[in-house]
Amino acid sequence: MHFIFICSICNDGYYNGRQYPSSNVVTYNCQHKCRNNCISCTSYDVCTQCKNGFTGDLCETCEVGKYGCVDSCSVGCENKNCTYTGECPSCKEGFTGVKCDRCIDGKFGNLCDQNCPLTCLACYSMTSCSACIEKHWGNSCQQCPTNCLNCSSNNICSSCEKGFHGQICNKQCNVNCLHGRCDLLSGNCNDGCVAGFYGNLCDMKCGNDCVNLTCDRVHGTCKTGHNAINSATGNEDTKGVIIGAAVGGCILLIIIVVLVAAVVLLARRLKRLENSRTPLESNKDLGYYNINNAFVGANTDTDTRQADVIQPTTVYESLTTACSNRFADYSSLQLQDVPTSELPNDHTVKLDPGVQYYNVSAK
Repeated sequence: MHFIFICSICNDGYYNGRQYPSSNVVTYNCQHKCRNNCISCTSYDVCTQCKNGFTGDLCETCEVGKYGCVDSCSVGCENKNCTYTGECPSCKEGFTGVKCDRCIDGKFGNLCDQNCPLTCLACYSMTSCSACIEKHWGNSCQQCPTNCLNCSSNNICSSCEKGFHGQICNKQCNVNCLHGRCDLLSGNCNDGCVAGFYGNLCDMKCGNDCVNLTCDRVHGTCKTGHNAINSATGNEDTKGVIIGAAVGGCILLIIIVVLVAAVVLLARRLKRLENSRTPLESNKDLGYYNINNAFVGANTDTDTRQADVIQPTTVYESLTTACSNRFADYSSLQLQDVPTSELPNDHTVKLDPGVQYYNVSAK
């Protein structure tokens, strides 16, 4: 005898009857399994209870607010509507991201409805920032050093405002740097130089004769040739040097001419002075005495001493009583006749300013 077991109620996940609608296999021992998302079923195509997150006759779709039919859609999803992978077609206010699971910049909190501090771009709370606005750094977004755009501390800048460089952006780029930008550490002009300058720091001038004032960044040679006019006449600095040299040369020449003339005149004067000191030889007929009673010369008949040199500004006296009508200038005066009638009572004949002679000859 054979016994047939028939189950009237099956455990969750199992059912009796045909295994599939098209199958001819019919059993009543609860051996057929329900679909994966069904908790209980009466047949393969009829689920009486779906697993959490699933819905439909076959438990083939997700409940509203669920993705993967397991996890809930983000609280930021508009109307709790998300795809099977959790993506949201639209986000509530304050949320962002494909799953609407993040707060927009400047907001924080479970509902992304609280404002971050003013120096924070994004934050986790009022005391913890995840991103700072420009020129601020750290969890609390402190201010960077002056002229810093971005920094990691109070003494390390990663970028500077235009026109500045250095570890704390406290040095100025050369004003001739193109676009006002230069290397953070070296100060070399990153984008080149403005027209008319060259060098790493753009601190050297191109020649004024360079076309468009453009020259090689390294050597300073004109890139596109020389201007014809400037090449012929030279740049302003060169012309200034030439003019200055010419003027200086003229002045030097004039000084030399004046000095030569002065030397010539001085030589002539010295020669005349030397001539004025030519000894006056004693004359056998005439002798001379100084007014100061110093003997100079004598008549060779009565005194054999030789005549002394006639000195300027010295007054001499002859040994005779008759006035001579002649005198000789041994320096610059010419031999002249002096009429006796024009001589003064003291019979003085002026040979030269300050010099007087008395003729007292016995002639």
